Amino acid sequence: MISNFPGAVYRCENNARWTMLYLSAAVEQLTGYAAARFLDDSLSLTDITHREDVPQVFEKVQNALASKTPFHVIYRIQHADTSWRWVEEVGRGVYDALGDLKYIDGFIWDITVAEEARTATLLSEQRLSTLYSQAPVAIILNNFADGRFIDCNPEFVRMIGYSAEEILRIRYMDLTPPEYAESDNRELQNLLRTGRYGPYEKQYIHKDGHLIPILLNGVLIETPSGEQHIWAFIQDITERKRIEQMKNEFVSAVSHELRTPLTSISGSLGLIASGTLGELPSNMNSMFLIAHKNAQRLTLLINDLLDMEKLLAGKMAFDMRVQSLVPVIEQSLEHNKAYADTFGVKLELGSLPVGGLVNIDAQRLQRLQQVLANFISNAVKFSPANGVVEIHVNRRNQLVEIAVVDHGPGVSEEFRTRIFQKFAQADSSDSRQRGGTGLGLAISKAFVERMYGEIGFVSEPGKGATFFASFPLVDTVALQQ
Repeated sequence: MISNFPGAVYRCENNARWTMLYLSAAVEQLTGYAAARFLDDSLSLTDITHREDVPQVFEKVQNALASKTPFHVIYRIQHADTSWRWVEEVGRGVYDALGDLKYIDGFIWDITVAEEARTATLLSEQRLSTLYSQAPVAIILNNFADGRFIDCNPEFVRMIGYSAEEILRIRYMDLTPPEYAESDNRELQNLLRTGRYGPYEKQYIHKDGHLIPILLNGVLIETPSGEQHIWAFIQDITERKRIEQMKNEFVSAVSHELRTPLTSISGSLGLIASGTLGELPSNMNSMFLIAHKNAQRLTLLINDLLDMEKLLAGKMAFDMRVQSLVPVIEQSLEHNKAYADTFGVKLELGSLPVGGLVNIDAQRLQRLQQVLANFISNAVKFSPANGVVEIHVNRRNQLVEIAVVDHGPGVSEEFRTRIFQKFAQADSSDSRQRGGTGLGLAISKAFVERMYGEIGFVSEPGKGATFFASFPLVDTVALQQ
């Protein structure tokens, strides 16, 4: 048994040097020294024990002997190769019939690997704990089933105004305005499907009642017992929202101030360039044409900025009415044909479905026309010379989908995630050549979603792109009833 034990077995006297009466040969593998060195007392365990550990080991052993109980100690010894090793030791005193101590029996084995792993784990836990408590971002842990708070860091306590004890008695729904119920549920479904959610903007209600704009990211974890929890990271974006509001107000004010004089300038340049006011020398006429073209581009930018400002401020009214998409599609092709001709691109209309009533904005169909104009103009700009842009209308279950297909370079992987963001453009140098404000798709997305539709795209680099908007079909039978 002793020869197979993964460590040293000993019998020693109770003194400062732990004078050995017996020591198994395995001590050489443990310490690098032969057992004979310890048995002739030329070397002792105390000699190779770390000086910081000697007092506590001696104290623990003496206390155990005094109470006649086993002892258990962990300490460091220096191997013959000068490296330090962690060892674990258990032992107990052996007493005579009168209860006097005769000697100590025990076992010692190497636990360096386990101790280093334990130390690394403790260090990692300490770092994570420090990060959790000192992080400038709020961190919370919620129960997925009922939304109750399980834990939160000090930054969340500071952000929300409640004490840590109060937070642990409520649910995240108690801090959320009711209008976010639907979007919260949608994010939870994404969380179940993918294991994470966000970035997701919403608001929390501070203890004093004011609303805090926040940005959420979260992950789903499962405990050993099978319970699902949500780790969420929360950023207070109050300052960002304030700056955005100031920027939007500035852009709106400037745009309004520019619109009237720019309209006058553009109109005047158009009259001169068209020859209405008389013939001009060819070199002057070309300059006026360039000036008129750039004035029109500025007018387009200002109109887009004002549209975006109205959308963000919730000031753009939508008059939703049931109507057919066919006239909208046909008018859109007619209005954009001249633009496509300037690029040498042909517009082709696929077959149109019979019927297909949808509920869309009825203000001269302007909003949906603007969406289609953005789709078509982008497709034309990125199509090769003598290329074709196809417009298809398809029925898919209870949806009708308008799709604009081009055969250009497609959408790059890097650009896909921000294609519907404000001022997003695939490549600045390319955008200058092709024109555009970077607002068209962002406005289109807002228009489509305000009309209860969905917008998206599919693309393969080098093989073109398809942008689509889909709307729920209206039940004509229900309308007749």
